[in-house]
Amino acid sequence: MKKLLFVSNFLFLLLFFVVAWNNRLAADDYHFLANVHHYGIIQGTITEYNTWSTRYTSVLLNHFVLSFVQYKYTLFIFGIIEIIAFIGSFTFLLKTLFSQFGQSVSYAETIGITILFVNGYFYTVIDINETWFWLCSTCTYIWSIIFFFLGTAMLIDTNIKPLIKYSVLGISFIYIGGAIEVFAALLLLSLSLTTVLLLKHSEKRKYLGGIYVALFFCLAATIVLVLGHGNTVRQQFTLHTNPIKALGLNFKMLGIYALHELPHVLPFTILFSLPFLYIGHMFSIRNNVVSKSAEQILIQLLKFALLYALLLYIQNYPTTYLLGDIGPGRSLSFISLYTFLFVAGSCFYIGFYSSVSIVKRMWLALIFCIGLNSYNVVEQYSITAKYAMKYDERMQLLDAKSNETGVIELDPLPASGMLYSADNQVRFLQDGKDLKCTVKLKTQQ
Repeated sequence: MKKLLFVSNFLFLLLFFVVAWNNRLAADDYHFLANVHHYGIIQGTITEYNTWSTRYTSVLLNHFVLSFVQYKYTLFIFGIIEIIAFIGSFTFLLKTLFSQFGQSVSYAETIGITILFVNGYFYTVIDINETWFWLCSTCTYIWSIIFFFLGTAMLIDTNIKPLIKYSVLGISFIYIGGAIEVFAALLLLSLSLTTVLLLKHSEKRKYLGGIYVALFFCLAATIVLVLGHGNTVRQQFTLHTNPIKALGLNFKMLGIYALHELPHVLPFTILFSLPFLYIGHMFSIRNNVVSKSAEQILIQLLKFALLYALLLYIQNYPTTYLLGDIGPGRSLSFISLYTFLFVAGSCFYIGFYSSVSIVKRMWLALIFCIGLNSYNVVEQYSITAKYAMKYDERMQLLDAKSNETGVIELDPLPASGMLYSADNQVRFLQDGKDLKCTVKLKTQQ
């Protein structure tokens, strides 16, 4: 099990590094790059806040990274920081949870479980390219999840010095509140309900100080986001559904997700959840856990399912209200996270309390994980390397023609694999590259 897990995790990290190495700017990234060129990092963020996107913390991070884009390896380095931060924050959260439940688990083992989880989440998002490698998207979604893991760990851990604890809580929840209003609203609701529940238990009131700090900063940051003038501009391009009608329509949108989006990633969700049956079984052996009946396990799984369904409904409602749809793949990253947490967590629970012998064999699923990661390392190296080469040639062409006027027709780029293709919205190239000409793709014959 340990050797197979190590190999699978290593191959996943190798895959991520390979794709990140060939990552390039695309689409809206050039819009934000123009902001940096014209206004700088801070003023560019303020201008964006007042004219289009009020997600000021993610825009600020986006602009900061783009200020270094003249250096060849900027996106690669940022990608490595991103995956390290994601793994590190979830490891911290997992280690904190283990401590709370009296589990003595080494950091090495915790990191191994974490990378397996991240590997599973990587494959189970609806669009890997948008969610994991498109700069302006990762700053909004992936980094909000990173700060959520970090902030949650800080809320749970009562042994951290107050100055460090509250400082990290402030940064984490300011970022979330200023980056993704839908998730921030869900967090505000969850933190408020948690506060009410904890007030009824005097022995658990030690957590309230951190929750108050998180509530304050998340609420303040979200208010700033919602009140931004850019929202007024964007509302002209969104179709607002009647709030009451959206309550019913949201069920339909989630049905579309379940029937049209989920089936594409369900095999990966199941594959990477199966090892958690074995992991749960191993934890059960360590703690001499008494098995539960199938009926008891089923009842608990139904409770998990109800919570999962509620999270999905609340998370997707604002998107249904604003767009009358389920939104693009990147906006489903939180729903993908809830889905994988639900399935993997349920598998862990079954393994922990079930006496069925088959759970002892679920480590064999790692063989298929290794096969999947191996295949994608080879395939994505070939695809993304060719894409990056042609992309660089395009940039050299545009640099050579930067002072020309008229129209430049660009040859379409080859398949981009797990990267977000720069053939999307090439019109942003004109501002991002400060070109005097108009840019468009050649029409395919």
